[in-house]
Amino acid sequence: MRFIVLFLAFVIWACELPKNQAATNKEKEESLAQEAPKPSVSIEEAEQKVIDLLLIKKLGDEIEKISNGKKGISFITNEVTIENTPFFELYVGYNSAIRFENRYILYVNRTNIEDIRILEASSGEIVPLSSLKEEKYSSEEEMYCTNLLVKIVKSSNLDNPLYKADKEKCFLRIDRKDNENIYIEIYVENDISDNVQQPEVVERAIAWLLFNTSTQRLYDITLDIETPKELSYDKGLLKNINLDNLCKE
Repeated sequence: MRFIVLFLAFVIWACELPKNQAATNKEKEESLAQEAPKPSVSIEEAEQKVIDLLLIKKLGDEIEKISNGKKGISFITNEVTIENTPFFELYVGYNSAIRFENRYILYVNRTNIEDIRILEASSGEIVPLSSLKEEKYSSEEEMYCTNLLVKIVKSSNLDNPLYKADKEKCFLRIDRKDNENIYIEIYVENDISDNVQQPEVVERAIAWLLFNTSTQRLYDITLDIETPKELSYDKGLLKNINLDNLCKE
């Protein structure tokens, strides 16, 4: 008889356990929901806040310059959580003919629009934008490998008739990185549409280059990758630049 009573008590306790556990989990969820700040900043407000930053205004000027006024700032936006706080993650750059060219990754606190953070290019850490020195981000070409390469190539003796005809209408992208070797594509954008109201832009590669971050040498590999032609350029552009950090894979 005693065994039956103990068995029934165990069964009742076992049946109540899931209910108690569920209640405990619900209380934890409600507690976390109360602790987590509620978003009050809209995506439109976050984007406008970013556009008004001096850093992004300078980027906009640079994009307008290299695209001859054809392109402006564009965003790709995600919602993320940092330290139990909701943020907008904004990829800031511009749209080329075939893909989005990113320049900065910023984070705007959805509960406090003044809390803006940035993915630091050299360290890979998300840090407060206010903690960075202005001169470090005073020019995006000094921060990003792609734009440093743009300046290097523009200062070079690249003997390509299409490039020499109008450097400002040529674009550069990093095709791939292989250890210390950076393979570079130089291309132009052409509108092949007969309708000016509906442009159809296509890209055409006009040159291929290779830059070695270890030797700091630039090569033209357009005609033959096995026998590249070394190019000269303004080595002063690399003064105080840590290529291992700036152009790391």
